[in-house]
Amino acid sequence: MKLRFFYNLLIGLCIATSFSGGALALDSWQILSASEGELGALQGLIDRAVETHPSIAAAAASARAAGADVRAAKWQRFPSFSVEGLLLDQPGNIMQAQAVVDQPLWTGGRISGAINRALILEGL
Repeated sequence: MKLRFFYNLLIGLCIATSFSGGALALDSWQILSASEGELGALQGLIDRAVETHPSIAAAAASARAAGADVRAAKWQRFPSFSVEGLLLDQPGNIMQAQAVVDQPLWTGGRISGAINRALILEGL
């Protein structure tokens, strides 16, 4: 959503400044009278600006991070596995190993709330 906003804003500013000689006034006849070559060149400039502008890159990174947050929140419903080991450097001690499985049975809505929060933040 943010990426689309920045893209539309950038397109509007590029069109306004290129067809009006740098001023932000734009008449509809100027767009209609533009040649195909001018519009192609303008589209190339817009594409380059979208690819290289820091605000656009930040919005894209934010969207990717929001998607990762949703996946991480959904993974909280599954069990987690771990292996622990203990070795004491004392004579006569033995090694101990332990496998642990944690499965959330009841979290009081914490997991569902985290998933809903991540989905809402992804939509912003």
